[in-house]
Amino acid sequence: HPIEKAFKPELAADGDITTRWAPMPGTAEDTITVTVDLGQVYQLSEIQIWFESCESEFVIEVCDTEDGEYKVIEECMPVTSTAEACVIDAEGHSGRYIRYSRQGGVWGSIYELEVYAKAA
Repeated sequence: HPIEKAFKPELAADGDITTRWAPMPGTAEDTITVTVDLGQVYQLSEIQIWFESCESEFVIEVCDTEDGEYKVIEECMPVTSTAEACVIDAEGHSGRYIRYSRQGGVWGSIYELEVYAKAA
């Protein structure tokens, strides 16, 4: 499908605020996710998400291994203003993989998911 190629998951963390990840909404039974691999384990300080739209609650999780048990950093409400980044305090958490997930059935897309951290 052309829209899926234009708004692919890699665009959520490509360093370019003019591109975006825009998954198809699916149904309310679906879980929409994108996982960012930081390349190594980091001590996290902050996560900023620049949304194009965010019509549902979402969860940010972290893990040291891609298939390990993810730990919830924050459960967030829908974002009503996209003029500024949604800032999530990640102090005290560490990991290599950052996962964003939300319920399907509604629209939502991310211009950029930025992780601020220092090497563990």
